[in-house]
Amino acid sequence: MGYRNYLYKIKKQDVNKIRNLTLQELKEKYGKPEEDYYVSFNDLVPNAKCIFEFGKLYWDDTIIRINSTGEKLFVDEEVQEKFSDYGPHLVGKEALKISIEIYTNKVKDMYKNLKEEINTAKTIEERLEIYKLHFQDYMYWWEQDMVIDLEKENICQSWLYEHLIFELVHLYKTINFEEYDLIFLGW
Repeated sequence: MGYRNYLYKIKKQDVNKIRNLTLQELKEKYGKPEEDYYVSFNDLVPNAKCIFEFGKLYWDDTIIRINSTGEKLFVDEEVQEKFSDYGPHLVGKEALKISIEIYTNKVKDMYKNLKEEINTAKTIEERLEIYKLHFQDYMYWWEQDMVIDLEKENICQSWLYEHLIFELVHLYKTINFEEYDLIFLGW
């Protein structure tokens, strides 16, 4: 899977147009002959909208857990292999639920580690330095006006787990899963 991981929202009818394509059909419908029938994933799903960026996930089991909530995007193994760099999986509401659980645990672990770091500090000065560094990290996002953005559709621009979890909850509660599917992929 790719460098960074994303969730895309796509209409079920658009998924149905591509899901059962054979490699030959893929090349005929979407391939660029001048590039040896190269098919861009973005050309294949032009109406898909990126709704969440997970960032880099190669150091934990997040990819496996999210993928396990769905299935490979393409039925034809050759087509799935063609897009293996992306690792596209068709997922749904359960993927968001798992993502919320993962982020909840990340937040809990972060605070547990912070508490442990503070408790093992030998002096008051060391404790103050830990608080100061943590405070500066939080202030950065607020000073950059990246926590709340009333002009954009998403809730925040922050990469802090404590903020991103609310974005995931918002998506979980507002996406019409009768009309939309989610594609989880990396690039």
